[in-house]
Amino acid sequence: SLRGAGDMVVKDTTGEIMVLLSDSGREGALVAEGRLQQVMEDTLANKGLTKEVGLCFGLAVYPDDGRTDEELLKKAKKV
Repeated sequence: SLRGAGDMVVKDTTGEIMVLLSDSGREGALVAEGRLQQVMEDTLANKGLTKEVGLCFGLAVYPDDGRTDEELLKKAKKV
């Protein structure tokens, strides 16, 4: 569940899911990333899907990591 009014989840045509957090900053985004990772790992383990589904997390913060959506996505996808 997302808390901020401007926060959203976007799923693209490849099945990739992006969580966009407005007004969270790097520290808040890192906390959210840790929580999401734990929930996803627990859910996959409970369903026996840990080998079938790969998880990859990335992070980019505006404006430190980029000023355009393309720059931010490129930075977040670097693993």
